[in-house]
Amino acid sequence: MPGDESEHTVVLYGRDDRVLELLTLDGSDMATVDTSFTCASGRRYQGQWEGFPLERVLSHVEDTTTHLSIQAVDGYQVCLPIASALDGVLATNRLDGEVEGVPRLITPHISGTETLKQVMSIRSMQLDPGEDITAYETIPPSVG
Repeated sequence: MPGDESEHTVVLYGRDDRVLELLTLDGSDMATVDTSFTCASGRRYQGQWEGFPLERVLSHVEDTTTHLSIQAVDGYQVCLPIASALDGVLATNRLDGEVEGVPRLITPHISGTETLKQVMSIRSMQLDPGEDITAYETIPPSVG
């Protein structure tokens, strides 16, 4: 069943908080990710997700970016190493079922609790090796 096929916009910020790009998720040039995970709600998902490839975000961020901080409308925020984000998408469609809370962060390299719903912004970050990424993450009380 198709997901919400309306157009979505996600703001991409540089490390200095300036807007680098408004990513328009309009259904063109999409990628597919086949993965399974257990959501923070406890619901198990498995399937093929279609969306804006996160790899395309890298063409807009600073060369020294090591991580992406991704924030959802509900205030939930995760911090992903670039390598974990490369194969991911901001899903706007699920090819074999319904998708909830689009655009949804989907990548095979993260836990289910990190699959954010209703992504609204992505911020490029440069962290030092070994720096604790959880200092840049926020999980609302209803999830944690």
